[in-house]
Amino acid sequence: MKYPESITGLQIRAARVLLEWTQQDLASAAGVWKGAVSNVECGSYRCERCIGPVVRALMAADIEFVSDRRTNKMGVVLQTNLQLANWRSTGKPS
Repeated sequence: MKYPESITGLQIRAARVLLEWTQQDLASAAGVWKGAVSNVECGSYRCERCIGPVVRALMAADIEFVSDRRTNKMGVVLQTNLQLANWRSTGKPS
């Protein structure tokens, strides 16, 4: 699966931070070395072999990469229902 050139290192870093993952956490989830994650985040690596596993790991963790070419805006969204997650952990709806 090819990923769009529009996914940036900054989006990957934002997704990792949103999940509260370290670079090592993401590297482990993606099956790559920590240096590859660092290089992808800073934009040094754009090859499918490096970015593919990283993007797949983030998407498996319910991250959605968004981009609007019309407005030139981009970002990341965590798809998990946080209210449901809170309810499950506390036993109370938020």
